Amino acid sequence: MTKACDVYKATSPVDYHAMLTHIPTAGIVFGLTLSILGMLSVVPQHIKLLKRKTSEGMSSHWLTLSNTQMFSSVCNITLLKFPILKGCSVIGFGACYPSLIALAQRGIWLVIFPIIFEFLLYFPPRIDAWTRRSFVVAILEVVLLLCYMVAVVTSAAVLVNHFGPCHDSVLYFANILGLVATVANIIQWMPQIYTTFSAKRVGSMSIVMVAVGAPGNFLVLFFLAFVSKESVTTWLPNLSAALQQSILLALLLTYRRREKLIAQASPYVEISEDTPLVGPSKPSVAT
Repeated sequence: MTKACDVYKATSPVDYHAMLTHIPTAGIVFGLTLSILGMLSVVPQHIKLLKRKTSEGMSSHWLTLSNTQMFSSVCNITLLKFPILKGCSVIGFGACYPSLIALAQRGIWLVIFPIIFEFLLYFPPRIDAWTRRSFVVAILEVVLLLCYMVAVVTSAAVLVNHFGPCHDSVLYFANILGLVATVANIIQWMPQIYTTFSAKRVGSMSIVMVAVGAPGNFLVLFFLAFVSKESVTTWLPNLSAALQQSILLALLLTYRRREKLIAQASPYVEISEDTPLVGPSKPSVAT
């Protein structure tokens, strides 16, 4: 943050250019490509939900934790990079973009956020106490998430406007958000891993999204840590997400393969993504 605040204190275009992060062209292209691919990787999940019109097999806890983590991470980086925005207004966005690549890569949150509303829209029929309770829990989680987002944005705006972007209180608040993002990220995929493992089926989870997301997070981790040289609180969530997504991907591929084997062994039995592979199971929603 010290360097970002130095940029904020600069008085001439020469000073801004000297203080901004300098990344080779190849690094800029690499970072921009990761940002675009990260956003595109979420599209298959939207398509699958819209096509199947059910969120069966997905965990509301995973969606809530994911949005909490990503939103906190976006706010963390925005506050830490906020002073650089002054430089952008002086030397142009193109010149200061390399210093903001880490923020651009967090733009994937804007693509993931609508999924939580699709989850509610296509929630399985509430025909028993289990699904009714799960739906109520999901609604409460969304309400709490929205309240958290409003509280964070309001607090950040008040701190920056009152103290300035380089005040210690702003830095502390940014670090707290980074810690929240890290803690949420450590556990964010666990509910979905548990839901998929319990259901023994793929459900409405997109294998394509997870298959792209796991290696993608490793690449983003490499970029943030070694190319743009961001702080540990910025890239640690990517490491945690990559490891958990790898576990989930292994489960999804295993259950998809079993579905195909069962279908081949019993050609007269129709097997779908909703067919339990091992005995009866309770509805796999909001777990």
